[in-house]
Amino acid sequence: MRSVRNVLALATFLAAMGAPAAAQNAGTVVLGGFAQATRFDAATSLSVANALGGGGLLGVFLARNFAFEATAGRTWTEEASPAGFDVNHLPVRGRLVYAVPMSGWMYPLLGVGGVYNRYDGFLDESDWAVSGLVGFK
Repeated sequence: MRSVRNVLALATFLAAMGAPAAAQNAGTVVLGGFAQATRFDAATSLSVANALGGGGLLGVFLARNFAFEATAGRTWTEEASPAGFDVNHLPVRGRLVYAVPMSGWMYPLLGVGGVYNRYDGFLDESDWAVSGLVGFK
């Protein structure tokens, strides 16, 4: 019985890998949500306040396999910092993304852009940085 399930699982996986990735055409809009983990630098007083958060994504394919993506997330450190520093972290990112053409439903992504980080609560700071993306969708 176990081998039948393994064969069915493998057949389902292989069938899904053969599906076309037609959603990567110009004009396609992508909406999504995500969970994020924020790990603060050890040189800060927040290094022990690593925390989880969430956010959303809006993407538009400008040409086949090329998209502009904007994401915004939020991490709250309440109860995560033993020193009592409650800081909210809001990263807002914009980047150009290339979806590497492959057959199947999952494809590699490469992207580059910028990120604006806003910290409020105990801190009232902000900064800009370069943002990169390597992943799968």
